[in-house]
Amino acid sequence: MSAQILVLLMSVVGLAYDWVCWRLSDRQQREPTPDIVADVYDADRYAEYLQICAEECRAYLVYKAFDFAILACFLYSPFFAWAERAAAGNVYLVVLITSLVMCVIADVEVFVYDHYDTFHIEGAHGLNHMDGREFVRDFLLDELPSDLLVLLLYEAVAFVGEHMAAWTDGYTLSASGASGLAARLVLGAALIAFAAALVRYRVLRRQYTLTPLEGPLRDKIMGFTKDSRKRLAKIYVYDESKKSPELNAMLVSLPWRKELWIADNALDSWDERTVLAVVSHEIGHLKHRFDLVDAAGYLQTAATVAVIAALIAHPSVVFEIEAWVRASYGLEGCNYVLLTSTVLAALRPVTKLLRALGNAAKRHREYEADREAVRNGYAAELSEFLKEAARKELVNVDPHPFVEAMEDDHPGLCRRLTAISEAEDRKISGE
Repeated sequence: MSAQILVLLMSVVGLAYDWVCWRLSDRQQREPTPDIVADVYDADRYAEYLQICAEECRAYLVYKAFDFAILACFLYSPFFAWAERAAAGNVYLVVLITSLVMCVIADVEVFVYDHYDTFHIEGAHGLNHMDGREFVRDFLLDELPSDLLVLLLYEAVAFVGEHMAAWTDGYTLSASGASGLAARLVLGAALIAFAAALVRYRVLRRQYTLTPLEGPLRDKIMGFTKDSRKRLAKIYVYDESKKSPELNAMLVSLPWRKELWIADNALDSWDERTVLAVVSHEIGHLKHRFDLVDAAGYLQTAATVAVIAALIAHPSVVFEIEAWVRASYGLEGCNYVLLTSTVLAALRPVTKLLRALGNAAKRHREYEADREAVRNGYAAELSEFLKEAARKELVNVDPHPFVEAMEDDHPGLCRRLTAISEAEDRKISGE
């Protein structure tokens, strides 16, 4: 089997998985709605919800099928051999040419898909407030930093690959030495992730206009943080109304700074108790403390270090994969973009499971934050807000358990409302 066949095969598996998730969701949506969410949609609104689900599914499957066709043509094209010749064997220039072309192709595909989804599907159902200029600006602010990060990551992989023999004295490191080098590599990746988070924060600041929140409401919000070890640096109102009807508040978190952002249309739509209910949930995130779920994340990092250390100590596996990829594309030297992409394609089932574990951790924290709002006396207001938001934004109120477990980083509304009700019952009974 060639590297191209593997990549295409894993793409087909991904398409099949997406289709299964859609079928499960479609079947679940046609079941009777659980009583706890039965009042979210009336018949007409639920019909509109089913319509937008069908439209988005069709658009997504067409996009993925087109992406597969482009991928197949690209993988079997002479581009990679040409890039190697144009770079005169310089691995860093090969990475630059390859990653730039791949990013441009991906960006064009995503732009067309997102534009159709935003203006032809969401726009038809009143879920989009952006004009074309705002859409293009946001798209560029999202994609260009991401493309730059991808390029830097590939160049970093090439740098590590080109220097690994020297760092390991010809791959003769002991197990402890390999573990130490692996830990340093993981630390370097963490620093890159930290830089990416900082860039993302700056992008958000460019995408929205922020106005500091002042007055009695701010004082009440700050009162929620009195027993928190972490403090809010600022509370802002952001202009979500120019982009969508979404009613939201969010905790923007950096290691050294925490900010609370509240949508302007939320303040215009909610009464004060609803604002405090939603904000209390966000403060629940601020108060989060280390728990077993976090410990599992550290164990995952430790496992990553162990795998990298094993590869450093026994590099023959990497050499064989690199030679196989090179032979598949008829190349003389290593193209680190192709090598990395092929390995990631082979590991797609593993990364899907790891993503599911990450989503489970995020859902755990959402339940935890909801309990903070219940403790502060806002169970009813939080529940009503969640229903209103689902109704306005055409949200799936009862996702299929498998789809939720694998894909969703927030609990489904049905299970979330049930958890809020149970937390309120425990509070009343004094448990």
